[in-house]
Amino acid sequence: MYDVNLAEAEINDNHQIFGHNNEKKQELLNSIFKKHKITRQEFDTSLVWYNAHMETYFKICDRVNKRYVAGMDLLQKKIDEEARLLAKLNRVNIFEGEPGFFLQAASQLQNSISLKVDSFEWNRGDNLEITFDILGLDKGMKPELLCYVLCEDTIIFEKEKIQSNGSFLKSMPSGMDKVKCFSASIHIPDSIPHANIFINNFGIFHCKTFQKNREKVI
Repeated sequence: MYDVNLAEAEINDNHQIFGHNNEKKQELLNSIFKKHKITRQEFDTSLVWYNAHMETYFKICDRVNKRYVAGMDLLQKKIDEEARLLAKLNRVNIFEGEPGFFLQAASQLQNSISLKVDSFEWNRGDNLEITFDILGLDKGMKPELLCYVLCEDTIIFEKEKIQSNGSFLKSMPSGMDKVKCFSASIHIPDSIPHANIFINNFGIFHCKTFQKNREKVI
């Protein structure tokens, strides 16, 4: 019953393949009966018997439904894991400097960090993310992240205040096309002369679009 129901669902979902092709429908169903070493007549005869013993039939249906749920949960876990691995493979850190550093407003040379990238293999749908951990912020102390993206026909400027200690992530607007240059910097306002902020795990990630042709498995 489990395999027959899956086959019938496949037939209903793929109207383009099975809609007007009774031979293909029968071929798929026959492969199920062959797998279980029964005939279609034996299967239909069993259903007639179960029609007269509905309590037993409902118990079987309950087991079949539980198997569907377990199968869907397993499939979803596999899909989620594949998506996680693909995202990891296609998320490249383009920041080549030290991942940890201090920002100190007392020194003009130390109160900012800058990065410039002049070469991209950029596809439409790609994106950029800036991530880091930050420690040392006091109440009212809000450093500012500035991002500049030079595209072929425009310049995109993004500015965001860092509100609190902990992990920070900034994602640039989606849909950027033909990125040619990117730069980012973090600044402490001049009004905070004694700031001593630690930035760790700093990275600028090129999130690449991943496209893959998928074949449905019956």
